[in-house]
Amino acid sequence: MIDPATLTSIEAGQTLVLDKPFSYSTRFDNNVTVTFKVKAGSYKAELLGEIGTFYRGSKNCLSRSSYTPRAGLGGDGVYGASKADCGILVLKTGGAMIYFYESTKGKQMRASRACSNCNQMPLEVKKLLEQSIGKIYFAHNMQPSVELESKLLSR
Repeated sequence: MIDPATLTSIEAGQTLVLDKPFSYSTRFDNNVTVTFKVKAGSYKAELLGEIGTFYRGSKNCLSRSSYTPRAGLGGDGVYGASKADCGILVLKTGGAMIYFYESTKGKQMRASRACSNCNQMPLEVKKLLEQSIGKIYFAHNMQPSVELESKLLSR
């Protein structure tokens, strides 16, 4: 997680175009597969950090879907989906990575699911959620992708 306030804002920055959608999937220990998919389109430089340049896409440019198989049900499973504002970090060392901004709604939904037997969310949990809103997150376990970087065209 990165706080955007620790990065330098870029005014009238360069625009990169992602010519085709790009997706990345990862599997968690609890047998959940999550796929992160960024839309094709323009990504405008918005922030600069020591590690590279952050290019922000359009609203809700990231689709995040999850799949959890149900044992013994012939391949049926549980699906979940959400959208988020996102971007592509182009690293100074080469490669690119998907990033996204966590919204209040998404955090609250996941916290309430994790605390499904709770009548009210504990105050400590609410405070932690508020501290992480608006921060930059990266797709879980994603390594710098040369493939993603190669799909970005200067404009």
